[in-house]
Amino acid sequence: MSVDSTEIKSVDVLIEKVLKWSYDRRIIQESTAKDQFLKASSEMGELADSILKGDRQGAVDDFGDVLVCLINAAEIMKIPLQEALEHAYNEIKDRKGVMFNNCFVRSTDPNYPRIMQALGIEEDE
Repeated sequence: MSVDSTEIKSVDVLIEKVLKWSYDRRIIQESTAKDQFLKASSEMGELADSILKGDRQGAVDDFGDVLVCLINAAEIMKIPLQEALEHAYNEIKDRKGVMFNNCFVRSTDPNYPRIMQALGIEEDE
């Protein structure tokens, strides 16, 4: 999967629009990161409900609501989203593991070799 620069620019533009909307409504000025996190947690519950019900359109709305809250919280904390995402990526980029029984099993887990064998996957050396 590759991302072209127009997609990145469109995300940047949307983030700027969300922030303008939030500033115009004094959400950034009058809210706290804690407030926005609690709101995001509430929206996560709605997202979980949509996912469990297989409601794709509801999930689209709920993902968006969660993202708006996280964008607001990051702005309040003066944390650039690019920096946060880059940090997360750098933490995971070399992580090895596999999904098994709905759980990500890291290569450092003692059960990892047995799981890989059960899945019929040869480990990279």
